[in-house]
Amino acid sequence: IEFSRGPEGWNVRTTEVFSPPEAEGDNAALVGMCRKALEDVHEEANFDPAEFSVLLSGGLDSSILTRIASAKLGTKRSWSCAYPFEDPSDDLEYTYATTAAKSMGMEHEVHVPTMAAYLRGLIDCVWHAEQPLIHLQTVLLYTIFRDRFAPSGTKVVSCGEGADGMFGFRFHQFLNHLVNHPTRRAALGF
Repeated sequence: IEFSRGPEGWNVRTTEVFSPPEAEGDNAALVGMCRKALEDVHEEANFDPAEFSVLLSGGLDSSILTRIASAKLGTKRSWSCAYPFEDPSDDLEYTYATTAAKSMGMEHEVHVPTMAAYLRGLIDCVWHAEQPLIHLQTVLLYTIFRDRFAPSGTKVVSCGEGADGMFGFRFHQFLNHLVNHPTRRAALGF
């Protein structure tokens, strides 16, 4: 993805479809290539730190992105979300996010919309998407962008959403392997 700032704001353009590199069993090489790619993206994009923030769930993906944003951009503020209908004592995501933020020295805020704001956000999300939602977290992301990021001037948010599907599971690695080897994919079609 290519980012550029124009007179009307940020422009985002897909330059190529990403397929994770194959390292033929050499996980250290794959980790090194991925780390370099992520660090390069942060450096090349040259985001204004005042307009940049990170969503930190405390998982591996968001923690890596938060560490890179901190090291490369000086970002010291992170955010996470919690459902208004979930008992805070049972909310592992809250614990993961706050402990990860503390260990990285981040100033962290957990966004918990009111139940009324969440329900209104659900209606707004369906209206904007023009289709039913398939994920409850969509509403949390919508409300944090609307209620926290937009008023604070944040224009770019780093988020690890979807990274598990790209790198994390053997099944996904197998699917990506098939993308790079169309004859094998065709053979499976039979």
